[in-house]
Amino acid sequence: MFPRSRRRIRLSISLLLAGILPAGCQLPQAEAPQYEQAASAAPLVISADAVHEHQPAPATREPLGPQEQICFGDRRLDGPADIAALDGCHRLEGALVLGGGLGSTQGLEQLRTVTGRLEVESGSALLSAEGFSGLRHLGGGLTVKYVHGLRTLELPSLETVDGSIDVWIVPQMTHLLLPALERVGGEVFIDLICNGPMQEIDLGQLRSVNESFEIRATCNQNLTHIWVDSLQAVGGDLNVYGAHYLRRLDFASLHFVGGDLSIRDHERLVVLGLDALTTVGGAVEIMWHPQLTAVHMPLLTSIPGALRLEHNDGLEVFVNTALTALGSLEIQDNAALELVTLTGLETIGRVEIAHNSGLISLDLPALHTADSILVSDEPELATLDMHALHELARLQLIGLSDLAGIWLGPVSELGYLAVEGCHGLDAIDFLPELELVTESVWLRGNDDVASITFPELAAVDHVLTIELHPSLHSLDVGALGFIGHAVSVSWNPTLAVCTDLKAQLTGALDESNSQCWSAFKDNAPLAQCSLQ
Repeated sequence: MFPRSRRRIRLSISLLLAGILPAGCQLPQAEAPQYEQAASAAPLVISADAVHEHQPAPATREPLGPQEQICFGDRRLDGPADIAALDGCHRLEGALVLGGGLGSTQGLEQLRTVTGRLEVESGSALLSAEGFSGLRHLGGGLTVKYVHGLRTLELPSLETVDGSIDVWIVPQMTHLLLPALERVGGEVFIDLICNGPMQEIDLGQLRSVNESFEIRATCNQNLTHIWVDSLQAVGGDLNVYGAHYLRRLDFASLHFVGGDLSIRDHERLVVLGLDALTTVGGAVEIMWHPQLTAVHMPLLTSIPGALRLEHNDGLEVFVNTALTALGSLEIQDNAALELVTLTGLETIGRVEIAHNSGLISLDLPALHTADSILVSDEPELATLDMHALHELARLQLIGLSDLAGIWLGPVSELGYLAVEGCHGLDAIDFLPELELVTESVWLRGNDDVASITFPELAAVDHVLTIELHPSLHSLDVGALGFIGHAVSVSWNPTLAVCTDLKAQLTGALDESNSQCWSAFKDNAPLAQCSLQ
């Protein structure tokens, strides 16, 4: 056996003597000095066995057979001569650019691997990709941008892409077909905005995307099928929006999304499958689906960001027993929504429920900690169940004209409290253990409220406002001894602001604050006050 260095020299000399190495081709640096490559040079062809010890293949590469051949160097294809120069190549060690004048890829059927990026140059005359029928692996990724004549982009054998897939603005495309693709090492970004002829995107075997996955399909009236039902994991954000005529989007196998999950603006979407989803690293947005009737995420236990359900006019109920923690909950403008029940939810940052005109019940029975709760403009909401709640910073109940029952836990401190326009309440007595409000209390325009009771409230650090209650007879704030800025008990025509109540509330004002003021207006003298 010769030493390794001598074997390398013998191999290079043997190739030259045999006429295998044309003058315009080059070996890798480990094999021989560099040669200048002429534009018309034929490809360097070496058996796989000869370069195996010098060219270790990545784990994703398919090993070459003994008769299969490798070509080296980045290539640009502008016509038939450039394609002919790759005749017999099974693997290209380099990038491949399809130039602007290339109309067909016929003649590349033997090519299985491109270790660099496959790019179709902007403005290319390419009409189809039929020559890539045998392509299985791309090392650098796939880029197709601003290619105006391409109708079908089909790579039927492509299984793995180590880089990213970028398909932008291909206005005549009808089909994007990658039916064998299983893994993408970078991102998948498909931008088909206002691509009128587009009908189908087939990624039906795709299982994992290391970075983000995004499909933009606004203004595509013919796009009715997006196949993604094998997708299991996306390392970054997952975003699909704008396919207005899509009726089904089934992520039946999806269990992991490392960033945000956003499904938006599909006018005819009826089925959205997220039944296997267990982990999301950011927010979940499901928005602008007028025909979507249900959202099921039965295995998802936490969402660090926001859960947003907005403008889903056909959604009637949202029930989830698995979610225990949310960054925030935003449910807005879902016209048919009647019931929101999150029986397992324990902690949340912010809750914002608004403009769901049919909402009857909001049940969060296990919730014990929240930063902020805002429920507004829900004319049919009758019950609000948060009976385990004991830590809360802000509570705002506004425009709940039918609200009759509120169940809260033992909250002793609030930052801000507002109850306004809740005409169905006959009493504001659902915070019996409240002792301190660090900002303000704003109670205004609750038509049927007959009594307001805060038996343990000792201090309001900013403003206390109790106004416009035509049925108010009884006000119990007997423990209140400090108001930091102002008090207004006004326009409560059946409430008598007794001398001792006026004295108590005025006396509670912070004497060190020269801007403090009090107002007691238009409270009729015949009703009773309780200061027990």
